[in-house]
Amino acid sequence: MTTSVKYLVNFVISEKMATQVEPPNGIGTQGKHYYSMWQALFEIDTKYVPIKPIGRGAYGIVCSSVNRETNEKVAIKKIHNAFENRVDALRTLRELKLLRHLRHENVIALKDVMMPIHRRSFKDVYLVYELMDTDLHQIIKSSQALTNDHCQYFLLQLLRGLKYLHSANILHRDLKPGNLLVNANCDLKICDFGLARTSSGKDQFMTEYVVTRWYRAPELLLCCDNYGTSIDVWSVGCIFAELLGRKPIFPGTECLNQLKLIINILGSQREEDLEFIDNPKARKYIKSLPYTPGTALPRLYPNAHPLAIDLLQKMLVFDPSKRISVTEALQHPYMSPLYDPNSNPPAQVPIDLDMVEDLGEEMIREMMWKEMLNYHPEALTGEPELLRGLKYLHSANILHRDLKPGNLLVNANCDLKICDFGLARTSSGKDQFMTEKPIFPGTECLNQLKLIINILGSQREEDLEFIDNPKARKYIKSLPYTPGTALPRLYPNAHPLAIDLLQKMLVFDPSKRISVTEALQHPYMSPLYDPNSNPPAQVPIDLDMVEDLGEEMIREMMWKEIDAAAAKAMEYMEQVANSYLGRVDQPNPG
Repeated sequence: MTTSVKYLVNFVISEKMATQVEPPNGIGTQGKHYYSMWQALFEIDTKYVPIKPIGRGAYGIVCSSVNRETNEKVAIKKIHNAFENRVDALRTLRELKLLRHLRHENVIALKDVMMPIHRRSFKDVYLVYELMDTDLHQIIKSSQALTNDHCQYFLLQLLRGLKYLHSANILHRDLKPGNLLVNANCDLKICDFGLARTSSGKDQFMTEYVVTRWYRAPELLLCCDNYGTSIDVWSVGCIFAELLGRKPIFPGTECLNQLKLIINILGSQREEDLEFIDNPKARKYIKSLPYTPGTALPRLYPNAHPLAIDLLQKMLVFDPSKRISVTEALQHPYMSPLYDPNSNPPAQVPIDLDMVEDLGEEMIREMMWKEMLNYHPEALTGEPELLRGLKYLHSANILHRDLKPGNLLVNANCDLKICDFGLARTSSGKDQFMTEKPIFPGTECLNQLKLIINILGSQREEDLEFIDNPKARKYIKSLPYTPGTALPRLYPNAHPLAIDLLQKMLVFDPSKRISVTEALQHPYMSPLYDPNSNPPAQVPIDLDMVEDLGEEMIREMMWKEIDAAAAKAMEYMEQVANSYLGRVDQPNPG
């Protein structure tokens, strides 16, 4: 591109700064600070320094900010009472789920989602995006001159980003100038994915309110049940026309008026071009409109480049099956001199964004919380799943004996499961001593003890009574005195209740260490934990085994375990079949 597309606008940014305020009721949260903007309170992480308000609307309030840890400029959007409207809450959840997977220079990046304090009751959501200067709607309505180079460059980036989205199986479904962010260098990024869906064929029915009317494709206006990526191409055509003419091409006042405006410009359609309309009443309405030859696009945009007009005509085609695709648009002579397909690789894997649409507030909040954990894996330790699983094991008389991050499996929804029971034993009092081969062989065992003492501090005599090995007790007492290290110093951003619970877990004397049940009842966990949803094991498990078994005996015992598991699986499958045929109640997987 020529340099004429650079520094499109000298953006005038307000000098009004956000005002730092005291927390509500004077009670703040560690790791958070508070600012007032447009009479709204921002409770944000201390690493973000709000600079000034950017904008506000039905979506929430946005301020520009700087991440003090990376020195990166960001935009923070606060969604107030995010769950007040279920449809809006689903839009936010959809955007969170989608942006976690998307990585493209022409798609807005979601940098962070701030973790709320209370998992079950948080109301506000804070989304942190890369900072852009304005949007295409503001540029179009400004007095800034737009050359052919500007239009070409904006369209190139929009098509690049859209090609990436379509390769990821995503339909944006709400492309419009206001959802295209731009900076002073004319870099463009697609944003607002609250209405996006996968193009897998599921959930294809579109409500009337999806896609802003002026940019809505004919197949949506005519309530066609099936649609595809061509709906986004139509929207791009409308945006392109608006760039060329500095006003919307189809500014309809309602759905039927929108269709009339489209026909007035494109002209009356042939019978064969109406075959995609599967609603008889909709097809009848289109055929009832007075004949019109349409309006030639060169008359509407006399100053546009001829190749721009040709591409626009191929985008604004009534029949979606004859509309140009994004890939074809990028190969069009108006775009091809600028487009390098090697610099625009497709998404690595298609994205499945299907969600149940009738979720309640509690479930939406829970799913949103789990999405937030993708940006804050360190907060996973505050999840009750580990303690819930451990409580169940202890109720079954089982000590895991090898809990570590590598033995905690997590899926994309942040559901956690304990694994690797190869070192597990019953807690019956038998076989409590580990085999003579230490689990951590070598001199690091002593170093491990030193590290523990350095943080917990030197122990009192009474806290060493549990050590029944005189040499071991003597070693601990021989270590130099240390007051230890305060945990709040190690974890300055942690919640005070998290620190309190951690202190109760990391107690040297096991008799004074908090139990799993007590941990779940701790104020840090109790708001999240429902004991009724975590019943104990039905019977304690006896895992006593002779440790010096030979290979043949181990193989025989393993075969019996496999045979028993297979028999149980067959019994369950028979229950499933009978249940399907209506002969018995729902199966119990045991």
